[in-house]
Amino acid sequence: MYNTFGNVLDVDTKFGATVLTTTNMKNGEAFTMGSWIIGDKDTRADPNNSTFQHEYGHYLQSQAMGWSYFSRVAFPSLLSASKNDGKHRYRAFESDANYRAFKYFNKNVTGFYTSKDEWNSNSPHVKGWDFKGNPLVPYGTPDGQRYVDYANGEQMKQLKESLSFSAKWYNFFMLISPFESQDFNGK
Repeated sequence: MYNTFGNVLDVDTKFGATVLTTTNMKNGEAFTMGSWIIGDKDTRADPNNSTFQHEYGHYLQSQAMGWSYFSRVAFPSLLSASKNDGKHRYRAFESDANYRAFKYFNKNVTGFYTSKDEWNSNSPHVKGWDFKGNPLVPYGTPDGQRYVDYANGEQMKQLKESLSFSAKWYNFFMLISPFESQDFNGK
């Protein structure tokens, strides 16, 4: 349906996800349903593409959560994004998507990892994780561009403890679950 009616410019696949580039989305907008990522004209199936990084995290969430992904992540994310209040990117389900993709790409993509020096000299974002566009910090942390070193076990442990997010038991039985007030990092 989307290929027929969605103004699709390009279709590409990478790491199990299919990316539809469309004119229906603007300014970095994107949405993920299962393995399908629908994004704006700049979205590419490339681990160095900021939008793909984040949306691939949602794909990883959908693999881990199954059907509960819709009630725990997809629908609350749509509601949160529609508020346009500047807090969407820090909600727990969004931060967890960043955490999952950051971990996946660093582990599985040769040459993806960047040291802090490489990252500091890599402005604007060209290679590796886009810490500015896809923050890996809890809500309310002053530095939204904080570098996280994948090779530092202690930093990764702290990241997992502060950003990991999973389905609740009731998410498996409800199509739409309550939009929980704790959906900012810190659960």
